[in-house]
Amino acid sequence: MTYCIFTSRGNNGTGFLYKDQYVITNAHVLYDTEDFTLLDADGQEHDGKIIYMDAGTDLAIIQVYDVQGKSVQFGNSNDFPVGEQVLLIGNPSVGSPFAYCTRKRVELDAQLQQSLDSSYRYIPLDADLVSGYSGGPAFNLSGDLIGICNAAFTGDLSAYAFDHLSLIIPIDSIREQIEANCR
Repeated sequence: MTYCIFTSRGNNGTGFLYKDQYVITNAHVLYDTEDFTLLDADGQEHDGKIIYMDAGTDLAIIQVYDVQGKSVQFGNSNDFPVGEQVLLIGNPSVGSPFAYCTRKRVELDAQLQQSLDSSYRYIPLDADLVSGYSGGPAFNLSGDLIGICNAAFTGDLSAYAFDHLSLIIPIDSIREQIEANCR
């Protein structure tokens, strides 16, 4: 189950249910706020408490008690090949909540990879993700979670075969962190 996240600062983002009582999202969605609301696809609002936040991996975990829905199943992001399609779900700042799109993984050359934060490996997609997709799930076409929507690249892409570039955090790089904090 996916949730739209609305904060008291006027930010919005997205999160997804894990182990029936945790909502996983990006830490930057919840920075500088303790007040937020989770909205499910049925229009029901839910409260939660931030139990974990790590700026280094941009991961936040919210504990919720009054939710029902299907939890995500982790896939294997290490084996997600270039050209493969991915389904992204988000809460864009323009348009309807619970928007989705499908995009594909692209390959980055060394120069473009170098311009990204080299201390962290992202899965690059040919997507133009807008504000609000942050923290949203990225599923392979089998329905397994392979990553978390994170950021859009705003640099020059004129030398490449794609017009837009967005980055998702590979689930395999943060799986242990999630599992250790969701018991």
